[in-house]
Amino acid sequence: MYNGFKLLARFQGNEDSYYQRGLELYSENKKTIINSLDNYISTDSVLDGEKMEEDWFPQVNTDIFISHSHKDQELAITLSGWLLEVFGITSFIDSLIWGCADDLIKEIDGRYCYNDQTNTYNYTLRNLSTSHVHMMLSTALQKMIHKTECLFFINTPNSTMVSEIENQTLSPWIYSEIVFSKIVKRVRPLRYRHLRLTNFATGKTGIGSLYEKDMKISHSLDIDHLIDIDSETLNKWAREFYLNKDKSLHALDVLYNIVNAQMQISYIS
Repeated sequence: MYNGFKLLARFQGNEDSYYQRGLELYSENKKTIINSLDNYISTDSVLDGEKMEEDWFPQVNTDIFISHSHKDQELAITLSGWLLEVFGITSFIDSLIWGCADDLIKEIDGRYCYNDQTNTYNYTLRNLSTSHVHMMLSTALQKMIHKTECLFFINTPNSTMVSEIENQTLSPWIYSEIVFSKIVKRVRPLRYRHLRLTNFATGKTGIGSLYEKDMKISHSLDIDHLIDIDSETLNKWAREFYLNKDKSLHALDVLYNIVNAQMQISYIS
């Protein structure tokens, strides 16, 4: 990963068109998951975790990792459609490309954790199966963040709670993604770069409750390393990319130049 931004913006223009374009993109890329666990059982009757991760959470080539609350999925899809239509940039939204982790957990639990005689699940085994699948998902998410050039964090009240002391989130997946985006090694793209930014940079909660009690756990969310961009910045990005008729600059380089200039002006003033 090279850079990261926190986004609080709405789109101008035909949002429905961008949303539909985003849906088309992910319908083309979504992988068909093999649900049968028999495909992952080795000769010694042990499930192959590496093979399951490859099939359920495969790595794909995209430019931007979109971190978001599952409640903002429509906004994330609209953003991805806008990025593709305006800049030709592809984005990653885990829930629309990967298989659902809950479905994999259900497959494992049905075979290994369920007792037909008592019609119950073994609590200890259930914890173990969930830990394995969530670890595979978390690892795959970190690989994708490392692999993509940019992270866009959709910063809304659904993803971030602002207190007097610090930002917090109720999503363990957002917490994991943002923390990793802070510590991941910065990797410059292969194309030549002439700017030097010092700031740089799933989610989805994905876990539903079968009970009336609503368990909530808050996590401190340090997003200071992500650069602020708003609707004005997005519109300026689109305009300057369009005016760059020879298209000698990569679309993301145009954004980096805009943000770098804004940071310098802010520093001088």
